[in-house]
Amino acid sequence: MSTPFYIAKKYFFTKKKTSAANFINITAILGIVVGTAALFVILSTFSGFEKLTIESIFTKKSTLKIQPAEGKVLTVTPELEKKLKEIPEIVSVSSIIEEKIQMIYKGYGEFVYLRAVDNNYIKTNLDSMQIYGIFESDTARREMITIKEAQKSGYFNTNDSQILVSSKTSQKLNILFQDSLKFYVPKKGKIKQNSPLDNFVIEEGFFNGVFLDEEEPAVYTSINFGRKLLEMKPNQTYALDIQHNKKLDDEAIKTKIEAKINGNHQYKILTQKDQMGSFYKMLKTENVMVYLIFTLILIISTFNLIGSIIILIIEKREDLTTLQALGMDFSSIKRIFFLEGFMVTFIGGFTGLILGLIIVLLQQQMGWVRVNEAIPYPVDIKLINFVIVVSTVIIIGYFAAKLGTLKLTQEFLKK
Repeated sequence: MSTPFYIAKKYFFTKKKTSAANFINITAILGIVVGTAALFVILSTFSGFEKLTIESIFTKKSTLKIQPAEGKVLTVTPELEKKLKEIPEIVSVSSIIEEKIQMIYKGYGEFVYLRAVDNNYIKTNLDSMQIYGIFESDTARREMITIKEAQKSGYFNTNDSQILVSSKTSQKLNILFQDSLKFYVPKKGKIKQNSPLDNFVIEEGFFNGVFLDEEEPAVYTSINFGRKLLEMKPNQTYALDIQHNKKLDDEAIKTKIEAKINGNHQYKILTQKDQMGSFYKMLKTENVMVYLIFTLILIISTFNLIGSIIILIIEKREDLTTLQALGMDFSSIKRIFFLEGFMVTFIGGFTGLILGLIIVLLQQQMGWVRVNEAIPYPVDIKLINFVIVVSTVIIIGYFAAKLGTLKLTQEFLKK
């Protein structure tokens, strides 16, 4: 054990001569404890909100999606299908068309997000989605079942024109089960001024169910209905949904797909994070802002540490003069107080981290703090949060200890 560290440890555990010095030293430790705990708790809380938000949104997004590099329409060639089948991790490839169109019901219009999907997409993404509607010949009966169960009864197959409507839209238009819905999409080509309706592709579908997991105006229908409405060929779609066996992460699968099919850069391969790029960046920006705010609070709390070191230097000036007379060089004397300040930071930071971890674990298990009566504040323990907090405390403690020793000069010892 080096002499400066031994003396610093002795100074740390020895009671100071004045009550003011003791009070400031204790306040410095408590400030770091509280600041560290608060930083860890808020980062864990924000991680919990991020995880909850991303999961709730990403469950409605493809794991991976292939889109054309240019334009909106993707032509699915036999060669593309063959190359995707050669990737062993891919378990499902399905087509999806997403477009905002106008839906008319009994003279009332609403712009909705049309999602035309094939059977593979239903099996991999929607089979557990709860829907409410008429699924037997008895038109008086209404029931809540999964879309997978409805398919067993012959509903929502690829070639039919049955429509699932979001609950918000069906309530707004007061749509009755099995009534017809008309969908309008502008035709491609030149506009005909004499007959406005001739400028639209108009298709009729039948309202057969309500899905309850979306608030936005949206409808689900078959892929063929979507192709007919948007004047697309049988081998065309807007995107291919890729589901894999999770043996590799999304980025690794994306790399394999790009190496296999994207030699000419004619496709865009998007992970879930790519699909939600702006939203994900917003979450990260908010996380950084919260981190900076609580780091500032932690920096303010270390001002007491600087004061504690300065008071200790003044209090121990006679001892330092003696140490210098015994042959200890000035840099070693200065290192004593740097190490003492760093010990305060380390013990305060470690205690605060443990305290923060206990608070987060209790929130996870007990859910004491709640958003409302039904939902507790979400928290998520991540290794990166430990690394961020420890790194922040060490850096702040280092500079605080350095600033605290600025008082100690050769001239000060000679006074």
